[in-house]
Amino acid sequence: MGEIPFNFERRRLTVWLKNHAGNQLVPKGAFEEVLATCSQVRLADQIEPLTEVQKQNLVAVHDRLAQQGMRMLAVAYQDDLAETASIDHVGNQGLIFDGFLGFLDPPKQSAISAIQQLQAHQVAVKILTGDSALTTQQVAQKVGIQNLAVTTGEMLETLTDAQVSELLTEQALFAKLAPLQKARLIRLLQAQGEVVGFMGDGINDTTALKQADVGISVDNAADLTKDASDVILLEKDLNVLEHGVLEGRRVFINMYKYIRITLASNLGNVLSVLVASICLPFLPMLSLQILVQNLLYDVAQLWLPWDWVAEDQLRQPTQWATKGLLKSAFILGPLSSMVDILTFAILWFGFGLQTSAQQGAFQASWFVVGLLTQMLVVYVLRTPASPFKDRANWRVYLGSLISLLIGGILVLTPLRQAVDFQAIPTQFGWIAVALVTAYLLVTNAVKNLTR
Repeated sequence: MGEIPFNFERRRLTVWLKNHAGNQLVPKGAFEEVLATCSQVRLADQIEPLTEVQKQNLVAVHDRLAQQGMRMLAVAYQDDLAETASIDHVGNQGLIFDGFLGFLDPPKQSAISAIQQLQAHQVAVKILTGDSALTTQQVAQKVGIQNLAVTTGEMLETLTDAQVSELLTEQALFAKLAPLQKARLIRLLQAQGEVVGFMGDGINDTTALKQADVGISVDNAADLTKDASDVILLEKDLNVLEHGVLEGRRVFINMYKYIRITLASNLGNVLSVLVASICLPFLPMLSLQILVQNLLYDVAQLWLPWDWVAEDQLRQPTQWATKGLLKSAFILGPLSSMVDILTFAILWFGFGLQTSAQQGAFQASWFVVGLLTQMLVVYVLRTPASPFKDRANWRVYLGSLISLLIGGILVLTPLRQAVDFQAIPTQFGWIAVALVTAYLLVTNAVKNLTR
């Protein structure tokens, strides 16, 4: 005949029924809120006044079952309602407490292992739920969360944002939350500089999913919930969360290392070209030759997203560090440029490549040194460890080999004429190897100063 839907102020659903006994009001919902509307209790089919002793007994039953991890709903009723009564004006007092509904939904084994793995990789796990405090503590204990101190939504309402922020650094459990309270907690975590992922499957999680940096839901969640999510899990295995975190870190670290290496190389090339423009009567390399060199470098680095990442780099989050990039560029860039300038000096004074007629040989020689340094320095800078101890993925080696072969063909065969190269001096090959080797050794020695 009528219904008052569940909301997070009343925390109960109320329906108005008509049956053989007449009109009946039946609320069900959170235990404390339903109990507060009752003045009687049904015991063994007898209606008795709800005394303080009986209230304490009901609380004890509720707490005992909640401590077993059961989600508890309380049910009450009111009979003999007048036909003219309004559902909006009844059901707030004078009801008869009828009993409990208990639902047991134990955490999956995958949840336990996933939380352990996330914590091992420095991902803080917090529970934001509308369930009771006791149920939340029991579930948290089963999944391996050590700090069982819990804050309820009612307690949050009395705290300032600063006080809640302090709580968030100390506690992992927040229970009996309304949707806006979940979103508030996520917002305060973000204000602390945290990147927050939130997982939920109910309509009441929609606000929190939208607030989070990454909203995660499951395939059988409500449509509205899935629409608010960034990621939808298709597998019934929460270990996919750990896989997602680690894969994200791998991608970020590989992307960051590419930017770091490329920025330093490009700065070095710019400095080298500036010096050459001042000192040489011709261009050290033509625009087409620079484009070919950059294309070969980029082709080789296409495989970098598949590179291995050391386990110690995956143990904790990696953040974007602009200062680190600039520091790396301003140390490694000039170092690269010094090799180029030394190459210019050797070609100019040692091999006498000083005229415009000889510029093709000069340009081809610098092309070889530049290509080798750019390709090989990747293996030095891709890891904090020695490049011989922490080896790259085979795809990265293959990409570099292909680019070096193409570069060698352009320099050593008649195809060099297509890019205006000339044959390089016979003895320069050994000098190039020595220059590149020295550059790699020095870079390996100073690389950790740039992190």
